[in-house]
Parts: sequence; C-alpha cells; structure tokens
Amino acid sequence: MIFSIFIRSVISPLSRLEKLKILDISENKIVSPHSFSSLSKLEYLMNLVVRGNPMCSYINYAGTIFKVLPKLALVDDRCVLVSYISMKTNSSTYGYVAAERI
Repeated sequence: MIFSIFIRSVISPLSRLEKLKILDISENKIVSPHSFSSLSKLEYLMNLVVRGNPMCSYINYAGTIFKVLPKLALVDDRCVLVSYISMKTNSSTYGYVAAERI
C-alpha cells in the first residue's frame, strides 16, 4: 500500500514487482489514468485501488484504467463490467470502453 505520499504518477520501479497482485495507491495526486501504463507488464496484478486521486473525478476513469491495464479484475475493490462501444461516423469508427460498477 502506498499511503498518501502525494505521488503524481505511478513510479516505474513498481513495474519490476512481477508477482504484485494488489496495489493500493489511493489518496495520492495521480491525475491521469494513463500513468498506469508502466504496470501493463504485471501479469498477476488483479486489484488496483485508486480512490481519492484527482483522476477519480473523471467520468469513466475505471474504463480508461481497464484500457491501459486489461488484465485487472477489480478497480477500487469493486468488480467492473467492461463493454466496448463502437460509434460510427461518416468517415471512421471510434470506440471507447464503458465501465459500470456491479
């Protein structure tokens, strides 16, 4: 657990903790869900707790985290149902991940 030390992004040395299963990085100063990309190589990471960070005020922050870390099972200790939604326009297709707490 990383307690309120006011970090602003996920420190890349964490990505060397290959057997890490749960990471509680709540109550810090992480602004972007994309800061977790350095953890994408952690095969065993299943639970990420991020509540209390500025990024949690974004709509669908959990869905963005799931796009960055698709192997996760839990975000903020809750199961998240993730579905891919595709939207077609005249010239291209856009997609985003919607996450709902269940």
